[in-house]
Amino acid sequence: MSIQPTILLNVFLVVVVVIHYFQPLAARLGFMDVPMGRKRHEAATPTCGGVAILLALAVAATFGALSAPASACAWVLIVACIGAVDDLRGLPALGRLVSYGLAALLLFVSGDVAGVPMGDLTASLPQISPVVGTIVAFGFALLLLNSINMIDGLDGLAGGVTVSALFWLCLIALANGEAGIAGDAEIAIAATAGFLVFNMRNAWRPRASAFLGDAGSTALGAGLAYLILGLASKENAPTFAALLWLVAVPLIDAVSLIIRRIAARRSPFSPDRWHIHHLLLDLGLSHQKASAAITATAFVCGAVGYLGVMVDIPANLMLLGLSLPVAAHTALVRIAARSAGKQASGAATGVSVPALQQR
Repeated sequence: MSIQPTILLNVFLVVVVVIHYFQPLAARLGFMDVPMGRKRHEAATPTCGGVAILLALAVAATFGALSAPASACAWVLIVACIGAVDDLRGLPALGRLVSYGLAALLLFVSGDVAGVPMGDLTASLPQISPVVGTIVAFGFALLLLNSINMIDGLDGLAGGVTVSALFWLCLIALANGEAGIAGDAEIAIAATAGFLVFNMRNAWRPRASAFLGDAGSTALGAGLAYLILGLASKENAPTFAALLWLVAVPLIDAVSLIIRRIAARRSPFSPDRWHIHHLLLDLGLSHQKASAAITATAFVCGAVGYLGVMVDIPANLMLLGLSLPVAAHTALVRIAARSAGKQASGAATGVSVPALQQR
């Protein structure tokens, strides 16, 4: 542990206190997620989790506990502000993406994040390696930001997947002597854990009493993207392919979702219920079991990435290994589609289109 436990405890408590006192004000300020259409949660819920996490991180930065540069802080803050406006008024998906891209330029223009080393993957064309590395890093930042936002569909899921990635990232950073990145990851874990007190279902809390909102989920994704790219940019850094395993689950689900939407001749930004958590619910898993299964899978994938770094598995093998979770996700999609088709064909209503594609 590179951060004093008292600091981590204070970060945790700031989130808990802010959410507790902000909940009664959320409705008046418009920070409420109301169930409608594809949103099937049980009741209107305050979306104050992101605000609380950002305030806790601001407190940590004020006392010098955060080592992230100004460009990274600005990147996360701008992304959160865009998400907050989207929470309140709704923004076009393409407009949000362009805005996120412009914000991401801060990381690269400042020099605080460089293109990821491509290693053997571009060994035959060394002159284009920096260009390819920068394009990959830029695309990764935008994709991960949106991936965490997309997977935020069940109580405890986005927070659980993020904590899993941060946990393994922290261990890898410590093993590589990057105490600053490890410390920032620890602070982010403490802040997210404070939010999960209100968001994760348990015996005393049958449903979440606070959501991240787009402001919170995109901010978590942006912060996680910076930490991974920041570590990948260091000298003697672990391979980027190994670090991809830490966030394999949300990335694979997002890419799969975009491909399926385009294949269905729909906008890749169009809303639906084709996410991995929706598929598990359609297959009969309970809310809690689906969330736990995805989080556990993310944790196992993170462990594979950590193992790859520790034993120095070549980047091309780590990248090739990602075909396994990709294949598993593809199989799940097909099983869910077949199950939905059987349910639809056997229904008394005579519906002929798979239910999966109607949601």
